[in-house]
Amino acid sequence: MALTLFGCGLALILSLAVTGRLGWYIHPRSVSFSTIMATLGCLGVVCAVGVQRAHRRESPSRVRQARSRWSVRVLKTLAPTCFTAVGVAALLILPPVTLTTERAAERVLAPSEGAGFGSAAADGEAARIAGSADAERTLREWAVLARQPEASSVLGRTATLTGFVVADEESPDQVFLVARYVITCCAVDAQPVGVPVYVDGWHAQVAAGDWVELTGVFTTNPDIGGRWAAVVIPDRIVKVEVPEEPYVVE
Repeated sequence: MALTLFGCGLALILSLAVTGRLGWYIHPRSVSFSTIMATLGCLGVVCAVGVQRAHRRESPSRVRQARSRWSVRVLKTLAPTCFTAVGVAALLILPPVTLTTERAAERVLAPSEGAGFGSAAADGEAARIAGSADAERTLREWAVLARQPEASSVLGRTATLTGFVVADEESPDQVFLVARYVITCCAVDAQPVGVPVYVDGWHAQVAAGDWVELTGVFTTNPDIGGRWAAVVIPDRIVKVEVPEEPYVVE
């Protein structure tokens, strides 16, 4: 049973590597190493199975004794084996997916969160990227600048953003965030970051969870009482497919 589970896990890793989706679960820099180790592990499983079969070759008398206990052993192993088979089949058949929008909505996407850096670290990061060109900035860098108390660092700047749509908690009818997950190690430690976009009645154009690409200019938030000092007013919003690299990798 243990070998079966181990082998199925290794097969799943290799199948994700072959389809190019292993990077959806671990950091891209670890993909090659994980693939090599999974391949070696599969070879080890094959060797272990061969050794087990060699040890199970028994004399006729022992075989007769084993048959008398066969029904009991079947009952003890059939249920967990079926459960394992169903689980493994689901993992191998169902397509891999990215982290969900619902998970991002459950996490805090607020100005005080620092775009995954922490508030103190975000201040230092904002100073580092303040002088970079607009076209060179990643979504996470725009998210850091958008979270500064003063909007002056981004006002008038043009941002091109690609990510999934998450409704703003405070102004869900006027503001949504273009968000992505930032991964530093693997999908377990993924942190959602987003840039606020102001479109009154945006639900008529896009829905929460849609992947979009948009270009717009940062402007003082039309909602004077809103929690975002600056928001993007988009010139265009285009729905797109999930990109091959859906995460921001650090």
